[in-house]
Amino acid sequence: MTSAVRARTALLVLATALAACASPRTELVIVVDTDLQVPTEVDRIEVTVGGPSGRSVTSVATLGPGASLPLTLGAVPGDGVALSPVTITAVALLQSRTIVDRVIRTGFVAGERRLVPIHLVRTCIGMRCPDGQVCAPEGCVPAEVPANRWPPFSGAISRLDAGAPPNAPDVGPASFDASDGGEAPVDGAAGDAPSTDAPSVTIDVAQGADAPVLDRPTAFDAGATDAPRDVPGGVDAVDVVDAGCDEAQVCPAALACCAGACVDLQRTIGSCGACGAACPSRPNAASRCAAGRCDFACGAGFGDCDGAADNGCETALDTEADCGGCGQSCRPTHAAGVCRAGACGIVRCEAGFGDCDTDASNGCEAALDTAAHCGACETACVAAAHSTVTCAPAGCVSACDVGWGDCNGAPSDGCETDLRTSATHCGVCRNACRTGDVCGAGICADVAVTQIAAGYGHACAVRRSGVVTCWGFNGAGALGDGTDAERGSPVLVTGVVDAVEVDAGPNLTCVRRRSGGVLCWGLGEFGSLGNGTNTPVQFAPVPVSGITDAESLSVGEAFACVRSASRGVLCWGFNADGQLGDGTTTNRNEPVAVAMPGGATLLGRPSAGTFGTACAKSASTIEVYCWGHNLGGAIGDGTTTNRSIPTRTTVFDAADVTSGGGTVCSRDRGNGVYCWGSNYTGAVGNGSSLDRFLTPQVALLGTSDAAQLSMGNGHVCVRRTTGAVVCWGSNNYGELGDGTTTWRRTPVSVLGLADAVEVTAGSSFTCARRATGAVVCWGQNSGGQLNDGTRTPRQRFVYSLGLP
Repeated sequence: MTSAVRARTALLVLATALAACASPRTELVIVVDTDLQVPTEVDRIEVTVGGPSGRSVTSVATLGPGASLPLTLGAVPGDGVALSPVTITAVALLQSRTIVDRVIRTGFVAGERRLVPIHLVRTCIGMRCPDGQVCAPEGCVPAEVPANRWPPFSGAISRLDAGAPPNAPDVGPASFDASDGGEAPVDGAAGDAPSTDAPSVTIDVAQGADAPVLDRPTAFDAGATDAPRDVPGGVDAVDVVDAGCDEAQVCPAALACCAGACVDLQRTIGSCGACGAACPSRPNAASRCAAGRCDFACGAGFGDCDGAADNGCETALDTEADCGGCGQSCRPTHAAGVCRAGACGIVRCEAGFGDCDTDASNGCEAALDTAAHCGACETACVAAAHSTVTCAPAGCVSACDVGWGDCNGAPSDGCETDLRTSATHCGVCRNACRTGDVCGAGICADVAVTQIAAGYGHACAVRRSGVVTCWGFNGAGALGDGTDAERGSPVLVTGVVDAVEVDAGPNLTCVRRRSGGVLCWGLGEFGSLGNGTNTPVQFAPVPVSGITDAESLSVGEAFACVRSASRGVLCWGFNADGQLGDGTTTNRNEPVAVAMPGGATLLGRPSAGTFGTACAKSASTIEVYCWGHNLGGAIGDGTTTNRSIPTRTTVFDAADVTSGGGTVCSRDRGNGVYCWGSNYTGAVGNGSSLDRFLTPQVALLGTSDAAQLSMGNGHVCVRRTTGAVVCWGSNNYGELGDGTTTWRRTPVSVLGLADAVEVTAGSSFTCARRATGAVVCWGQNSGGQLNDGTRTPRQRFVYSLGLP
């Protein structure tokens, strides 16, 4: 076999010590295979073997256009040489350039002959493996292989790609002998039966002596035979050399004397395999002799479908069961078929199906009730703008997509009207909104903003009509639009049409309805939805259980609180720090009453802050009570002990209170501001750099015009009675609005804002509602929470789009 005949080139390099000794032989047999083409992709193979002493030798095989493969090479340890380590490197080269190589570190097994296969494959070209690994057909494998992992070598070589081993010369037998470095005879030749005088090469690895490689390698046959000669079949011929042959006249080689004629018994029908052994005739077939055996070929249109030689080609190949070949059924899908001249055809299609691709092999493949083939092949239904077309028994039928309408009655432009936003066709065609109202989600609504709330990374606004719009991050579905997709512009909260108040926390949003009920959506894992479940995520609003007369609302970090007209302050959700105020640290998925000491009641809007601290003012003494997390001193009782029931602070005469980020601030009835708790960011606002304050401190020193407080996650903002806004604390993204990102321990003014009627502080951003009805925001904007059409943080306020 030559490289010109092979579909892919294979090279075998066999390392073997040539021996027929009585004692067991210690030997490595190395087989190197490659799928590179000779000589266009590989023209030389180099095999280097390093012995236990650290010295090495290299054998080279040059492959020309007529190269006969495989090549062989072999190694055994010499006397006194350790059995390991042995390093084997096989390299395939083209014009002295390495194409692919592989390194194996192994050893000998005493008294055993082991086979080491190395496959140099095209897929390893340019591939890099981690340290200690090399490329093999199965990918990166360890370079180091224990010697006992190699299979024993019994003297026959199988092709590594499962092919039969061809005859080929080898590079030459070689043994590694560390004793003297000289040449020495060995007992046998590689391949066929051992010979006592076969030449060999001894390579001294320990001494590193140069060793010759046989110029003309001897054959390593390993039991392989010549490939069979290609003998054509179906030829009724006799090679006659001498028509008068007899016992005195000998026929040439490969011919036999039969009845006085020299005959080729390999291909003669009358004497196939033996003189006079005529091949029988078969029905519908032509007999033939090939390689000394009788065979037959079926005539056109017939087949040997039962595999029985006696009845020849018994089956006509023009029937429905055997059309053109044995077992080739002519039963087309959804069709009546017919077999003509061995080819399957279609007589007719079943009702409702068509042969639209004109390929009989797959029958009538097309259903004729689709938009592509409606009633007949290639009769397509084409959808107009914002519409979906279907195939009905009467033909193509078009329907408008959800939210779109054909309000002009012209089929040519499809469903041209967006019923979700059109003020003249709101919800349905010809439903016009009143002047000043807008159409949102198909509902006419008064768009004036009446209240806003900033959460961890999103914000919401209540419209005068009672609908709620939200924008920004949408983790756990906090925007309430039925998705978790981030929104850079306002989207309507699903199903809310009567809201009067909204508040937002980290991934949780709640609204208070005109009826006194409360709806929540977003994170519900800790019972923070208040609906009796621990649903991890809620994408649309659900009612909080048992609340029908809520007067105010506050959302914290995975918990929320309301002021009920009949039941006082109620809280639900996460309670690890006692932030629900019920005397426990048990999470609640339905509202529980805050346990006020001495029967006192809480008044006004409670404050459910981040970091798990909640506060409210008392009804009788106008004191501030706090409960929950107290590591930074946010309870204001002079300790850092968490409290699971409300604990009185030293603040008196409170008008309102707000908490967040471990800090609490209160506004007194004289419009002064006091803060306490964590001061890491300067949120106490008294100019101090102390980490915390366990008792209230004066902020906005000398000021008596604070109209509203709002606490973020590390900063505080106050709306003054003049409409100006001042802020202090953290300022990583410009959330203080002073044009910088500098943290402030005393209040600074929000630049350019003098007519605020409401302010709300989020995690790292702030929003305000102006007297004009416009909403402005500043600070972090990575989730679109500023609603200005960008994701750019702002150190000065920008207008929120679409509000109002």
